[in-house]
Amino acid sequence: MAVPTAPLPTCRELEREVDEAVCVMTPEPFFGVGQWYLDFSQTTDQEVIELLQEARDLVRQDGPARAAGPREGNA
Repeated sequence: MAVPTAPLPTCRELEREVDEAVCVMTPEPFFGVGQWYLDFSQTTDQEVIELLQEARDLVRQDGPARAAGPREGNA
C-alpha cells in the first residue's frame, strides 16, 4: 500500500495490516491530504460511477490480476 501523505499514526496502523506500507510524507501537524496538492478538487459521483464501471469491465475482460496492473516482478 502506498500513499503520498498521511498522519504518522495512520501509517503505523496500516503497516500492521498490509505486507508493505509506504507513506512518502508524514507531516506534523497533519490537517488533511488536500493541503499537499495544488488541485485536490472533488470527484463527482458520475466520475466515480464511470471509473468503477471501467474497472468492472476490465476485470470481466482480463481477470482481476490483469486489471490491477503489473506488479513488481510480474510485468
